[in-house]
Amino acid sequence: MRYYCPNCWEDFPRDFEKCPNCGLDVKSFFARKDFVEKLIVALGHHEATAPQRAAWILGQLKEHRAVVPLIKVVQECEDIYTVCEAVKALLNIATPEAIDFVKTLTDHKSVEVRRLASTEITVAKTNKDVIVTSKF
Repeated sequence: MRYYCPNCWEDFPRDFEKCPNCGLDVKSFFARKDFVEKLIVALGHHEATAPQRAAWILGQLKEHRAVVPLIKVVQECEDIYTVCEAVKALLNIATPEAIDFVKTLTDHKSVEVRRLASTEITVAKTNKDVIVTSKF
């Protein structure tokens, strides 16, 4: 079992109340966050499967609060699998902001992202039930 600081992402063999590396009070940091906020924090984890799982869950929850962090993942992450999961999550959430952003990905540097964006946008355009009104 490894423990990670959500601020500096250092990993440790045992749990600490305060991160020995950066000093963040990890216990109080997480105590103030709800489940969705913890998933959003996990999008920044450096172990690739953690952000992929977090993005998938946020998409399944159709969580509007995750749109901007997911867009950031797509823009900044180098891992193509994580980027693809973030794109899928944005399409599941389907706010106008999320859909408009995904439309910009049809010229993404990755063939996989371009294909995913083109295919999923077609589905979103033809199925009016997929697109929901944004709370923003």
